[in-house]
Amino acid sequence: MPDDPLPCSERLLAAVEAALAGLTLAGQPVPVERDRVLPVTEEDMPRLVIYQDAASTDQTVLTDTDTCLLTLAVAGYVSFPPAAQADRQGARQAAEAVARRAAATLQALVHQRLCGGDRPGDLAFAVEIRPAGTPPPDRLMVWQADPGRAFTSLFEIEFDTPTGDPFTFF
Repeated sequence: MPDDPLPCSERLLAAVEAALAGLTLAGQPVPVERDRVLPVTEEDMPRLVIYQDAASTDQTVLTDTDTCLLTLAVAGYVSFPPAAQADRQGARQAAEAVARRAAATLQALVHQRLCGGDRPGDLAFAVEIRPAGTPPPDRLMVWQADPGRAFTSLFEIEFDTPTGDPFTFF
């Protein structure tokens, strides 16, 4: 229903999606989507996928504030360049190196966009956005990129709401 209010956590996830939507890799836009369940194929790469990982709330009685922590995962996928399909060992290794650098670059761009500088849209309401490492490979099941490279980065977004009101930023 279009007139129903959105919880702050959903507004923040949408703001992350919008913030990452402008990223480019090698001059090409990188599509961003949320909660993908289908495998990422070579034709889908490069791509970023955002998943909500966890959420928690701590109530502060003195200030009538709920301090909320939203943990999200950003998975990035890049494919090998076409030369990687060749049977030659040297061509394959060179293509793997290119894909490795592309994945590292995309991961750094995600970090820069979420943790550095001005926060666009509802991300401005966040008290803090901080990197939270990398999950174990089997936790989110988003590590596969064949043929190619993938990464998953966790971020924690801390924000405040009035006690018992998950729809209003404090």
